[in-house]
Amino acid sequence: MIVRSLFIVSLLLWVVTLDELLPIFLLTLYSVLVLFAQGFKIAYMLKSLRLLMWLFIPIMLFHGLFTPGRLIQQPVYIPLSIEGLERGLYLSAHITLIFFCALLVSRVFTTQEWFKLVNKLPKSEPLKTYLVLLAALKDEVTNVLKQEKKQWSEQGKPWSNLPQLLVDSIQKVFLSAKCEAKNLWENWDTRMKILSDGSLALWSSKEFMYAGMMALGWSLFWMV
Repeated sequence: MIVRSLFIVSLLLWVVTLDELLPIFLLTLYSVLVLFAQGFKIAYMLKSLRLLMWLFIPIMLFHGLFTPGRLIQQPVYIPLSIEGLERGLYLSAHITLIFFCALLVSRVFTTQEWFKLVNKLPKSEPLKTYLVLLAALKDEVTNVLKQEKKQWSEQGKPWSNLPQLLVDSIQKVFLSAKCEAKNLWENWDTRMKILSDGSLALWSSKEFMYAGMMALGWSLFWMV
């Protein structure tokens, strides 16, 4: 647990202190490789990148259109400034780094380990409730979205039906959250006992792997 906690602190320091494009790109690549080492699937990675693209496109356009500077002249004139595109690229790269580092942080500890860590915090009851709910709803939300996407595909992917499908998905997720919250309330003592059973190990076999990852990350950080 100690080494993994230091690994999380290292990730946070890298995200906060990096301010140049090349180091951000290299640490992002490092984060992706560590995710693969943790068993992260390529299909999930591609889905994540597709979602991020919907965020990057408006960032690049807004900065390119509204940042003063040299406009693109070749091969055709486009009213986008080079300085704006550079700024948009920097922000997009930093968001990518934050996103993949957040994925790493969420996978460093298991749900039960996170719960035990939160349990040690003072006045942690509200936070424990949300943590248990989020863990229970994670698979449910994924299943709802898959079902709605399948239904949309069977309809021939009409864009006119997409808003209604999104509304239906949100309603189903809220209904699932309501049922899970009721179940958690009725079985609070049992659920807490299951999650709290056992002690939090200060050292495990994972520590060696994360120690090597952290050493590699800091070496890369200081080199760039």
